[in-house]
Amino acid sequence: MGQTKYTVLIIDDEIHIRRLIGRMLQGAGYRAIETGNGHEALAILADPENRPDIITCDIAMPDMNGFQILEAVRSNPDLDDIPVIMLTAMGQQEDATRVRKGS
Repeated sequence: MGQTKYTVLIIDDEIHIRRLIGRMLQGAGYRAIETGNGHEALAILADPENRPDIITCDIAMPDMNGFQILEAVRSNPDLDDIPVIMLTAMGQQEDATRVRKGS
């Protein structure tokens, strides 16, 4: 009987951070899917075979930020139950409050 590998979608525009998280997760036995932007992430999420068990998402990214990605995930009934961990270097209280409110 094979061990279930949970899948984590890593969304971060900083390649070194994305790869570091991916390597750590793979070393712990997880399947990691890495992408550098929100548009690519939404394309990955549209494929049921790539549906992750959890998403890690950077907040500060160009083109589509983490809040926009979170909104797209939460507004899709096929994806809205996937836990999302928001990652950021932002240190302001307003940023943490915004993440908790999901906006």
